Amino acid sequence: SKVLEQLIQKVGSPIFMTSANISGEPTCQTLEEVENAFPTLNGILEGEVPKGQASTILDCTSEEIKILRQGPITLEQIKEVCKCKKDFVELSKEWFNKQAPVYDETNTILYSKYGKISCENIYNYLKDKEYKKLLDIGCGTGYLINMLSQEHEAEYIGLDLSPEMIKQSNNKNIKNAKFVEGRSDKIPFDDNTFDIVTCSQSFHHYPETDKPMQEAKRVLKPGGLYIISDTGVGPFKMFGVKVDNFIYRHFSNTGDCNVSYMEKTIKDMERNGFNVIKAEKVTTFIYTVIGKKK
Repeated sequence: SKVLEQLIQKVGSPIFMTSANISGEPTCQTLEEVENAFPTLNGILEGEVPKGQASTILDCTSEEIKILRQGPITLEQIKEVCKCKKDFVELSKEWFNKQAPVYDETNTILYSKYGKISCENIYNYLKDKEYKKLLDIGCGTGYLINMLSQEHEAEYIGLDLSPEMIKQSNNKNIKNAKFVEGRSDKIPFDDNTFDIVTCSQSFHHYPETDKPMQEAKRVLKPGGLYIISDTGVGPFKMFGVKVDNFIYRHFSNTGDCNVSYMEKTIKDMERNGFNVIKAEKVTTFIYTVIGKKK
């Protein structure tokens, strides 16, 4: 809708994972500024705009408007409402297949800029750690594994949904590294295999939260580390989650569907069998959470 197109242009990347405003910083820095700039959206969220009119503006059903207004909304509710509308796994695969040939050298937020920030953050944490086997989920072009392999001799495996990303990774001929096509919710490795599992700038593409975390736990050895570094909604928290996961996903074709924030990711990790040993905000909207398998 025109309202949402205007909202993307106004707010920019922090709330929307892939924004139309890709060349600069957002003009709205706070939730109050967003609400003031877009009284129509605020009226929809607060129930001041009738459901029929709201569903027309946002191009969704009255039932979705009802769920959007009730809060806090859970990702499970979002998934239930929207589950038949788009195949986010296929959208992600198509998106990254297109990006793969120029991903590394295109240093923008829609390509590798945020990925590099997360990879460097993980690298700085792991460069002095001892480990023998590491799995990088959503490995992309092998950027993180390439960095780590030059610092630490170990067995490295990269897993990615995109065959074109796997091709780019293999072209780098990284020592002691193997790259495999596969999904985060169906990891093709045995239980208790890895000392470390990493996931950088990939988790917001996963339609559900628990299954990928449970799979990561399954393939980790006891006491192994699970590291997620991702772009979230920062200080917008549940408002950002609602807008990004519930509204923006309706007309996005990038596969983004499960944006979160640091505090929620901590709770999700703990619920899925990890002791969180470190959590930090890398930038205003990028965070890293590290869990140890119980």
